[in-house]
Amino acid sequence: PIKDEESLQNIKLDYQEAKKLVEREEAISILAFTSDDFINISQRTFSPGIDIFEEPGSGTSAATVLQYLRSLNLSKTGRITCTQGSHMNRTSKVYAQYLEEFDMTRVMGRGFVFMTGVLKI
Repeated sequence: PIKDEESLQNIKLDYQEAKKLVEREEAISILAFTSDDFINISQRTFSPGIDIFEEPGSGTSAATVLQYLRSLNLSKTGRITCTQGSHMNRTSKVYAQYLEEFDMTRVMGRGFVFMTGVLKI
């Protein structure tokens, strides 16, 4: 967690150090987030483990934040709305909801389309 929105937006990542960190920790991403109410989340996801400097939106990060908040009993509703990518002019909204009856987290959202086409393998 980061103390406020300004601090979150001012993060300057040293990509090479971040890459070493995720390799050492066997991770993919580094997630930073902030919230005033534990419902509306601003987040940034850096993914040097898959050679992505920063993601404009991440459902995985939204699910992770929700589970983190739940583990600390800070999520009273079991739902969050995450905003990501605004400072990149690629704003994404991702929603996460814990479904107690199924013991699972559902993620959905609205992303930024930056490429279309057909992938042939």
